Order: sequence, then structure tokens, then C-alpha cells
Amino acid sequence: MGLLLAIPGLLSGLFGTLNGITAAISNAQIAKINATTEEEKIRADQTIQTLQARRDVMIAESSHSRLNGIMRFLFGLVALSVVMKLYLWDKVIGSLAGCSQAPAGTCGIFTTDPLDDNAWKIIMMVMGFYFISEVSLGVTRIVKSR
Repeated sequence: MGLLLAIPGLLSGLFGTLNGITAAISNAQIAKINATTEEEKIRADQTIQTLQARRDVMIAESSHSRLNGIMRFLFGLVALSVVMKLYLWDKVIGSLAGCSQAPAGTCGIFTTDPLDDNAWKIIMMVMGFYFISEVSLGVTRIVKSR
């Protein structure tokens, strides 16, 4: 039964970011602790090893592959441009131009169409992967230097 509870974590780890894989590893470790039979413990161990291998590949790819670095830059640039447009252009420059308290429709160039939940999730995943990968690379460098 404990392994069934770990399946959502495994699925999010398979298709998610580094943070999702880390959470899935934690869920699988909890499932291993809660396992009542030896077979459940073995399955949980296999799940943990698979997820750790995926995590290691993601970390290695992010630091060594030139194409991966270019793609991460481009995805990050898209996410950054949306966030910068919303905050810098719409909020900061728009308020300096007198559009912060303006009636709706009067300051059209300082208004961004609302983003749906999926767009925000993608932006948050891109930003989350960037910060988590940088932290994990920093920790890896510290551990290797010792």
C-alpha cells in the first residue's frame, strides 16, 4: 500500500523538474520506510535508484552539454521576458507614465493579457530548475573540493 502512495511522486519525478525528482525520491524513501513486505522494500529501492539516476543525468546534462545550456538559456530568456514585461514595463514604467491608477483601457501599451495557470507553471518550473540546478552544482563543487 505504501508503494501505491509513492506512484504520484514517481510520475511527477519522471516528467518534472529537478525539484520534482527530488520530491519523488523523498516520497519513495517514505514508501520504503512504510513498506511491510520485503518485496515492497525492493520495489521502493529500485524506484529510488531510478530517480537518483535521472537526477544525476539532469545535473550532469545541465553543466556539460552545450546544446542543453543554449536551450536552458532560451527557455530562461522567454520566461524572463514575460516576467520583465509584467513587472518592469507594466508596473514600473507604466506607473511612471501615470497608468497605475488609470481607468481600464486607457493605457493599452502598459497592459499585458492575463497569463493562464499553465503559463505561470511553466515560468515557475523554468525559474525553479535554474535555482535548484545552480544550488546543486554549487554543492557538488564544494563536495568535490574536499
